[in-house]
Amino acid sequence: MGMEEYQPAIEGVEERPRDAKVDEAKDVLTQLFADEPDGVYYRRQLTVRFERTFFHWITGKALRELEDEGVIGGGEYSPRVGPRSRSSSTFRSGSATGPGRQRGRPSSCRSSRHRPSARP
Repeated sequence: MGMEEYQPAIEGVEERPRDAKVDEAKDVLTQLFADEPDGVYYRRQLTVRFERTFFHWITGKALRELEDEGVIGGGEYSPRVGPRSRSSSTFRSGSATGPGRQRGRPSSCRSSRHRPSARP
């Protein structure tokens, strides 16, 4: 029996029912990505954007499920290099990176200051 198959049985503890808010959050997020197909967002950016409507863990779970279903693509973006650098989860519409998109770079980071200089 593999590790992925093992689920310990805990006596007296019932499995929690699925939270309907996760499905509501998935609908809202799916609409956001449909309305802005070229948008790239940080996980934290989305949880803050919808914090008045959903708890952050609801938005996070909805993002994970949408990524697992292939509705949105996810990635890691690390803006700094070094021992104290941290990566951030980013999400974009669809599972593939289209032409002209900077994979894993949130749209707020796309400015001329961040682009490498062109060499002749």
